[in-house]
Amino acid sequence: MFQRLCIHVIQRLRPVHAHLYLQPGMEDGSDDMDGPVEDIGSRSCVTRFVKTLLSIMEHGVKPHSKHLTEYFAFLYEFAKMGEEEVGLNTQSLSH
Repeated sequence: MFQRLCIHVIQRLRPVHAHLYLQPGMEDGSDDMDGPVEDIGSRSCVTRFVKTLLSIMEHGVKPHSKHLTEYFAFLYEFAKMGEEEVGLNTQSLSH
């Protein structure tokens, strides 16, 4: 259920945020193109949310967690939205 709600919100925000997914800089308007790689995508709340979800796996999730199916279903549905989303997932996972 949470996964569907998140996807619904992201679909509503997509027209405004999709072009910001891989943009460097912060929401305050700074355009520091030489900033750290971690700042890529920091302009979009969608990007920050997805990066937070992806960081869960970096910190170790118990394999028997009852929410893993919903977690991966969200990432799959997010990636199906378009090229920007696939690029964000790929960029986020490569770090």
